[in-house]
Amino acid sequence: MTDLDNARHDLALARKRLADFEDSATTGDFLDRLASECPMHVTRLGMLAMPVAAGVLTVMAVAWLLLPALGHDAGVFAARVDPFAMLPVVLIVNSVAALVLSLVFRHLAVERGRRSPLRAKERRTHAGLVGSVWRCEARLALAEADLAA
Repeated sequence: MTDLDNARHDLALARKRLADFEDSATTGDFLDRLASECPMHVTRLGMLAMPVAAGVLTVMAVAWLLLPALGHDAGVFAARVDPFAMLPVVLIVNSVAALVLSLVFRHLAVERGRRSPLRAKERRTHAGLVGSVWRCEARLALAEADLAA
């Protein structure tokens, strides 16, 4: 192999390492980047608040269903307020909607985290890999210039 072939091979290897590093980030990495950039970002708040809302709505639905078990007066109150017993159904539907919204907010937070700045350790690694690509490109340019000369 000539010096030109070695330079091309090294450049391809350096580009592959850089692409592998960029593709190796997980959703947890993206969420951590977003948390370090903006801890109170609206997608993070929604991602954390919607499961809480779903839990509260579910507890309210179960409590409403158990209200008649507390005694005759509580049962009569429940029958007067909700004669068709639709309130628990509405609460459960809203609970499921809140869970779906929490998944949507998580997806949005991950996508927003992709655009967040790299953390310090990631920046150092990325800078080293980019520097390696630049050095290989310069070496390839020099080898092509020597070949042309």
